Amino acid sequence: MTGRDDARTAVLAKIRAALDDRPATVGIPRAYEQTLPGDQDVMELFAERVADYQAVVHRATPPGLAATIAAIIEANDARRLAVPAGVAASWLTASSAERVADEPPLTHHQLDQLDGVVTGCAVAIAETGTIVL
Repeated sequence: MTGRDDARTAVLAKIRAALDDRPATVGIPRAYEQTLPGDQDVMELFAERVADYQAVVHRATPPGLAATIAAIIEANDARRLAVPAGVAASWLTASSAERVADEPPLTHHQLDQLDGVVTGCAVAIAETGTIVL
């Protein structure tokens, strides 16, 4: 164990000791709004919000997703793409771009040699335009 590991272990031990008298689980309040008011279109709101970040939204149905992704890849003349673990292979069936696995994680230099990344997200928040990877 290095000095850094010793320090980390000591800090985590102090945190655990400080939390010993706390309950193991804490209820998470879920009383917040979960839908938009009225008939507001969640996808339109999301597209509007991410446009603030200069993002472009392309809508696709599940059967058309691979073709939409392939068209975006082709329009950007992307030939080599990083593809993290967990990305569905079906998303890239219509593209001839080379897929470069991110296992083990690619270095900065290796990423610089690529034309882009295809990834999904865990959730997208329409109200703020936030994408959680």
